[in-house]
Amino acid sequence: MRGRLVRALRGSLRRPALGTRRLCPADPDEPVEVTLCLRRGVAASAWERVGWFASRYQLDTGEKNAAQRSVVLKGTAARMERAFAVELSRYEWAGGEYRGRDGLIHVPRALAGIVQGVFGWTIQRSAAGTAMAAVGWGC
Repeated sequence: MRGRLVRALRGSLRRPALGTRRLCPADPDEPVEVTLCLRRGVAASAWERVGWFASRYQLDTGEKNAAQRSVVLKGTAARMERAFAVELSRYEWAGGEYRGRDGLIHVPRALAGIVQGVFGWTIQRSAAGTAMAAVGWGC
């Protein structure tokens, strides 16, 4: 999506935590689920734009919560990387491994004014190998 009519989401820059080491790119077929949060006061047509975006990048839409202005998007790592122009990787740290992103999150200009954030990219595994919950904040 880079180079097309896109905008970086303000405040979305992330870098790997200190003391971590990048192991490899994320498996392109790994399932990824993120929560897209809309800004307060957006018009009802904003939900249609989100649906268009999901369809364009072959993402499934999950739970939609109008009161919290959020919708869950699901897809493979490869589709999420294309949709949001992010780079997902596996990292190692003292507590185990995690999947995370590096850089900015990008959205089409049609969504730039309505999307507040995209959360849930990071999934951690403890040193014992057990999956831990996605790391992120709500809307």
